[in-house]
Amino acid sequence: MLIRKEAVLLKGIAILMIIGYHFQAALTQNGILPTSQGLIAWLNHLSLLPWYKPKYLISLLLWPGFLGVNIFFVLSGYGLSQKYNQLKVGVRGMYLGMAHQIKKLYPAYALSHPIVHLGSGLIWIFIWHKSLTFGRWLSFYPWQNYLKSLLIFPRWLNNYNMFIFDGTWWFIGVIVQLYLFFPLLYWLKKKWGNENFLLFVLVITFGYRFLIWKLAYSGPIGINGSQSFWWVNFPARLAEFGLGMALTEKHFQFFKGKGLMGLAVLFLALASGLIPAFWFMSDFLLALAGIWLGYWLIFRLSRSLRNSFFKVGKYSYYLYLLQEPFLGSIIRGY
Repeated sequence: MLIRKEAVLLKGIAILMIIGYHFQAALTQNGILPTSQGLIAWLNHLSLLPWYKPKYLISLLLWPGFLGVNIFFVLSGYGLSQKYNQLKVGVRGMYLGMAHQIKKLYPAYALSHPIVHLGSGLIWIFIWHKSLTFGRWLSFYPWQNYLKSLLIFPRWLNNYNMFIFDGTWWFIGVIVQLYLFFPLLYWLKKKWGNENFLLFVLVITFGYRFLIWKLAYSGPIGINGSQSFWWVNFPARLAEFGLGMALTEKHFQFFKGKGLMGLAVLFLALASGLIPAFWFMSDFLLALAGIWLGYWLIFRLSRSLRNSFFKVGKYSYYLYLLQEPFLGSIIRGY
């Protein structure tokens, strides 16, 4: 049974994976991440790069950490679904609840902008020992992009605006969209049952991703060179969010003690990324493998490690907002 503490533990594992992933990306100047082709191109490059530069071996080891984002989407859907299973409120109450969820996201998100801007200047001066004029400091993040990013909503409108200010923050715009649709999704889940609901979200996500691949030979949001259909980008992650909604405590019991099955799903996810026609499946399979392996792992951690991961998980959202821009500033100098 997945209880709240175990969900927080999984968040702790997921955010450490994401930090590791962004560390290697900053270290190698994103050399391991060819633009546009996502998982397919990454896998084609992975085996050769360590021969050219030893530091790419670190990338090879930490690269799978991007799977942490998939875990976050599943846990978001799971947490909300479990919460409203217990509250038993009507549609109006759920929409009020979603407004509250969005309000909880926004203060930390808004505060992270000036923290990142100020922190980048301090790193430039005290770590890189470079002179910094006021004008140069302002140019780090142009005020137009600053305002657009702070408002979240413009990043829904086109691909360029999705990556304003800091690339990692695309997650916030998508999760807000999913929150807005959650009452409808929850109603469909109750009406159709978990299995039919999961099939429904899989059809939407796989269809959306396949069309993007077919039209642009690129990936949906969250991947270098990503594409979307106008402002509609939440379907790219709907299956992962819906998986969390469908995973009741009873379903989570199925994952316990079956780590080898989780590895098999991970292998299938990576294999799907090598075949263009099946690329649309890879992120959902990665989410399934990530939850499976994470759930298997947390029961094998020592008490001290569980406590440590739990503490990290409690602050995972704040770490998510700040880790990539500061890693980039400290390692790359910008």
